[in-house]
Amino acid sequence: MQQKGFTLIELIIVIVILGILAVTAAPKYMDFQSDAKAALLDGAKAALLGGANLVYAKATMQGLNKDATATVDLDGDGVGDIAVRYGYPNVTSTNLKQFVDLDFSTTETDDVDWYAEYPSDFSSVYFSPSGMTISDSCYVRYIRATGINSPASVVVEVSGC
Repeated sequence: MQQKGFTLIELIIVIVILGILAVTAAPKYMDFQSDAKAALLDGAKAALLGGANLVYAKATMQGLNKDATATVDLDGDGVGDIAVRYGYPNVTSTNLKQFVDLDFSTTETDDVDWYAEYPSDFSSVYFSPSGMTISDSCYVRYIRATGINSPASVVVEVSGC
Protein backbone atom coordinates (compact mmCIF):
# COMPACT_ATOMS: atom_id res chain seq x y z
CA MET A 1 0.00 0.00 0.00
CA GLN A 2 1.39 3.39 -1.02
CA GLN A 3 0.98 6.40 1.26
CA LYS A 4 0.00 9.79 -0.14
CA GLY A 5 1.22 13.10 1.26
CA PHE A 6 4.29 15.27 1.63
CA THR A 7 7.53 14.25 3.21
CA LEU A 8 9.11 16.34 5.93
CA ILE A 9 11.83 17.50 3.51
CA GLU A 10 9.23 18.72 0.98
CA LEU A 11 7.41 20.67 3.68
CA ILE A 12 10.63 22.28 4.89
CA ILE A 13 11.54 23.30 1.32
CA VAL A 14 8.12 24.92 0.83
CA ILE A 15 8.44 26.79 4.15
CA VAL A 16 11.93 28.04 3.20
CA ILE A 17 10.69 29.25 -0.20
CA LEU A 18 7.74 31.04 1.42
CA GLY A 19 10.12 32.65 3.93
CA ILE A 20 12.39 33.92 1.15
CA LEU A 21 9.39 35.36 -0.70
CA ALA A 22 8.13 37.05 2.46
CA VAL A 23 11.50 38.63 3.21
CA THR A 24 11.93 40.01 -0.31
CA ALA A 25 8.35 41.00 -1.18
CA ALA A 26 6.91 42.17 2.15
CA PRO A 27 8.89 45.44 2.46
CA LYS A 28 7.50 46.60 -0.88
CA TYR A 29 3.95 46.29 0.41
CA MET A 30 4.38 47.32 4.04
CA ASP A 31 4.73 51.08 3.56
CA PHE A 32 1.09 51.78 2.68
CA GLN A 33 0.86 54.87 4.90
CA SER A 34 3.50 56.78 2.93
CA ASP A 35 1.86 55.81 -0.34
CA ALA A 36 -1.52 56.93 0.99
CA LYS A 37 -0.14 60.33 2.04
CA ALA A 38 1.55 60.77 -1.35
CA ALA A 39 -1.73 59.97 -3.11
CA LEU A 40 -3.54 62.40 -0.80
CA LEU A 41 -1.07 65.14 -1.75
CA ASP A 42 -1.50 64.35 -5.45
CA GLY A 43 -5.26 64.69 -5.02
CA ALA A 44 -4.83 68.04 -3.28
CA LYS A 45 -2.53 69.18 -6.10
CA ALA A 46 -5.18 68.29 -8.67
CA ALA A 47 -7.85 70.14 -6.65
CA LEU A 48 -5.67 73.25 -6.33
CA LEU A 49 -4.71 73.30 -10.02
CA GLY A 50 -8.25 72.62 -11.15
CA GLY A 51 -9.70 75.34 -8.95
CA ALA A 52 -7.02 77.84 -9.92
CA ASN A 53 -7.59 77.17 -13.62
CA LEU A 54 -11.34 77.62 -13.25
CA VAL A 55 -10.80 80.97 -11.53
CA TYR A 56 -8.33 81.93 -14.27
CA ALA A 57 -10.90 81.09 -16.94
CA LYS A 58 -13.47 83.27 -15.19
CA ALA A 59 -10.91 86.09 -14.82
CA THR A 60 -10.08 85.84 -18.52
CA MET A 61 -13.77 86.10 -19.45
CA GLN A 62 -13.99 89.24 -17.29
CA GLY A 63 -10.77 90.68 -18.79
CA LEU A 64 -8.89 90.55 -15.47
CA ASN A 65 -6.17 88.03 -16.33
CA LYS A 66 -3.56 90.72 -17.05
CA ASP A 67 -4.08 92.75 -13.87
CA ALA A 68 -1.58 92.47 -11.02
CA THR A 69 -4.50 92.61 -8.58
CA ALA A 70 -8.21 92.33 -9.22
CA THR A 71 -11.35 90.76 -7.83
CA VAL A 72 -13.20 88.18 -9.91
CA ASP A 73 -16.97 87.70 -9.76
CA LEU A 74 -17.37 83.91 -9.59
CA ASP A 75 -21.13 83.60 -9.35
CA GLY A 76 -22.29 86.37 -11.67
CA ASP A 77 -23.96 88.53 -9.01
CA GLY A 78 -21.87 91.60 -9.86
CA VAL A 79 -19.87 91.41 -6.63
CA GLY A 80 -16.20 90.43 -6.65
CA ASP A 81 -15.77 87.11 -4.89
CA ILE A 82 -12.10 86.23 -5.07
CA ALA A 83 -8.90 88.27 -5.16
CA VAL A 84 -6.62 87.33 -8.03
CA ARG A 85 -3.11 88.08 -9.25
CA TYR A 86 -2.81 87.94 -13.02
CA GLY A 87 -6.05 85.96 -13.11
CA TYR A 88 -5.05 83.27 -10.59
CA PRO A 89 -6.27 83.14 -6.98
CA ASN A 90 -4.13 85.12 -4.58
CA VAL A 91 -2.80 83.47 -1.43
CA THR A 92 -5.25 84.18 1.37
CA SER A 93 -7.20 81.70 3.45
CA THR A 94 -10.50 83.24 2.33
CA ASN A 95 -9.60 82.89 -1.34
CA LEU A 96 -8.35 79.35 -1.04
CA LYS A 97 -11.46 78.16 0.76
CA GLN A 98 -13.60 79.64 -2.04
CA PHE A 99 -11.99 77.87 -4.97
CA VAL A 100 -10.89 74.55 -3.51
CA ASP A 101 -12.58 72.18 -1.09
CA LEU A 102 -9.82 71.58 1.47
CA ASP A 103 -10.71 71.53 5.16
CA PHE A 104 -7.69 73.39 6.56
CA SER A 105 -6.59 75.58 9.42
CA THR A 106 -3.46 77.50 10.34
CA THR A 107 -3.70 76.17 13.89
CA GLU A 108 -2.27 72.69 14.39
CA THR A 109 -4.63 71.95 17.26
CA ASP A 110 -7.79 72.39 15.15
CA ASP A 111 -9.50 69.17 14.11
CA VAL A 112 -9.12 69.51 10.32
CA ASP A 113 -7.79 67.40 7.46
CA TRP A 114 -5.03 69.86 6.47
CA TYR A 115 -2.65 72.23 8.23
CA ALA A 116 -1.77 75.39 6.25
CA GLU A 117 1.42 77.45 6.65
CA TYR A 118 2.09 80.78 4.93
CA PRO A 119 5.53 82.34 4.40
CA SER A 120 5.85 85.89 5.72
CA ASP A 121 5.46 87.40 2.23
CA PHE A 122 2.31 85.35 1.46
CA SER A 123 3.77 84.30 -1.89
CA SER A 124 2.56 80.74 -1.38
CA VAL A 125 0.82 78.40 1.02
CA TYR A 126 1.88 74.96 2.20
CA PHE A 127 -0.74 72.30 2.96
CA SER A 128 0.33 69.33 5.08
CA PRO A 129 -1.86 66.39 6.05
CA SER A 130 -3.22 66.64 9.58
CA GLY A 131 -0.54 65.89 12.16
CA MET A 132 2.35 67.02 9.93
CA THR A 133 4.07 70.31 9.12
CA ILE A 134 6.22 71.51 6.22
CA SER A 135 9.33 70.66 8.21
CA ASP A 136 8.27 67.02 7.80
CA SER A 137 8.75 67.39 4.00
CA CYS A 138 5.28 66.07 3.28
CA TYR A 139 3.21 68.86 1.73
CA VAL A 140 1.60 70.38 -1.33
CA ARG A 141 2.49 74.02 -2.04
CA TYR A 142 0.35 76.50 -3.98
CA ILE A 143 2.50 79.33 -5.39
CA ARG A 144 0.69 82.47 -6.52
CA ALA A 145 1.16 83.94 -9.99
CA THR A 146 3.98 86.45 -10.26
CA GLY A 147 3.29 87.83 -13.72
CA ILE A 148 1.36 87.43 -16.94
CA ASN A 149 3.82 84.79 -18.13
CA SER A 150 4.31 83.26 -14.66
CA PRO A 151 1.07 81.50 -13.71
CA ALA A 152 0.24 80.01 -10.35
CA SER A 153 1.78 76.59 -9.79
CA VAL A 154 1.53 73.68 -7.39
CA VAL A 155 4.47 71.65 -6.08
CA VAL A 156 4.28 68.37 -4.17
CA GLU A 157 6.96 67.22 -1.69
CA VAL A 158 6.67 63.61 -0.50
CA SER A 159 10.18 62.79 0.70
CA GLY A 160 9.10 62.87 4.37
CA CYS A 161 5.72 61.18 4.07
